[in-house]
Amino acid sequence: ALVLSVWLGRGRGDLSSSDEVRRARELAQQSGHPHALALVDLLTALAGYLNGRYRDALAHCAQSEQRLREHGLFGAFERENVELLSLACRLDTGDFRGLLARSHELTRDEGRAEADMLTPFLAFAHLLADEPDLARSVLGVAHESAASEPFGAQSFQALVAHAELDLYLGDPNASARVERAWPLLERSRLLGIRALRTRARFLRARAALGSGYLMPHQRTRLVGLARHQAALLGKEDSDVSRSFSVLIDAAAAELSGERERAIQLFGEAALSPEATGMHAQAALAKSEQTRAVNL
Repeated sequence: ALVLSVWLGRGRGDLSSSDEVRRARELAQQSGHPHALALVDLLTALAGYLNGRYRDALAHCAQSEQRLREHGLFGAFERENVELLSLACRLDTGDFRGLLARSHELTRDEGRAEADMLTPFLAFAHLLADEPDLARSVLGVAHESAASEPFGAQSFQALVAHAELDLYLGDPNASARVERAWPLLERSRLLGIRALRTRARFLRARAALGSGYLMPHQRTRLVGLARHQAALLGKEDSDVSRSFSVLIDAAAAELSGERERAIQLFGEAALSPEATGMHAQAALAKSEQTRAVNL
């Protein structure tokens, strides 16, 4: 009951310091029941994810899944949330190889009740495999919410997936798509969750830069929008958010012709794995720094 209470109220506050989480762990340890212990592991994974500790979250997801499978307790609720958290952590840290492998694993089980929630991650996996047409086909079952419909987590994941496809294809309307949805996102409670707020601002900045690159007449405005999102990310008490902030600032500097500043910032972004484990983003930053130096 404590786990479900905190889980359903997961948009509020820092779960890692929640009295309910501590109490749930104490009760689970006292009972020694594998299902109780596995649920608390899952709750701890959620706390880690919401507060930007993705590697910790992945470890707790794996521990929860192992307990549940060993004791035949891997039901629909547990399975769905373990898988969604696992995929989200891999996406946000840039563990694209792990995301691709896990997505292929999940697609072997057809007709899943949680298929709609997994769709955006599966679409991203198709982009990793250089299959944009398949990504678009997969996203045909996921739709962006109209203004009159509630904008929830599933709508947000669909927005992210569609915007990633836009960026992959070099669509200059990537930023316009995100900006159309932004008022809906602001009216929802999703931006109160640090992990989603971080992903949303990083996406908004990247979409602005991508569109700015393709539309020189709009570049000044769009670079300004990206830099504003970077400033907001930099104020978050999270190594992940700050790493994203530096990466966006570096890309904005490069797009604005500020070569020396771009080289410096890409160098800073390349150091992020020490704190965050975001190796793919760091490799990208290092590559961009080298390219800027050689221009």
